[in-house]
Amino acid sequence: MIQEICVIDDNGADVIVDIRKAFMEKNEKIKLMLKTTKQLEEVLDMIPNLIIINEDNLDINIYEMVRKIRNDDNNSITPIIVISSNSSKKHSIDVMKEMVQYYIRKPFESEYVYYIIKNFLELLQINRRISPLTGLPGNVQIQAEIKKRIIKKERFRNAICCLR
Repeated sequence: MIQEICVIDDNGADVIVDIRKAFMEKNEKIKLMLKTTKQLEEVLDMIPNLIIINEDNLDINIYEMVRKIRNDDNNSITPIIVISSNSSKKHSIDVMKEMVQYYIRKPFESEYVYYIIKNFLELLQINRRISPLTGLPGNVQIQAEIKKRIIKKERFRNAICCLR
């Protein structure tokens, strides 16, 4: 499944070029979309897997932007990465307080950003396999464990004893 990543940048595509380049170098396929703050409603309707905001090129305040995303029911838990040249420690902490998952300072290495994005996307996939009702591993993980044990010819413990 191709992951959808939306980059919000009001003035150019320098960040998206670096991200696209990093994924192409690793032969990874993603759907990378460039949008502006004026297209935020369109972004929220898409419910992307990840939103990356280039703070340096925003027409609105970063805090206002993040709050709009967090206040949208469909995107309240969508991971957000902010990329900025603002090197103030206080600013980066204040942005993180708004439920931003990661703050990346410019200049950055594209390979570094690649692994941040890749790890976020993998974590999302893992979390989707957990039962929201019980918080326990879901069918995908249970089937994988059964396959692994069959291949290794491992014994299965009595499942009933674990339920008591």
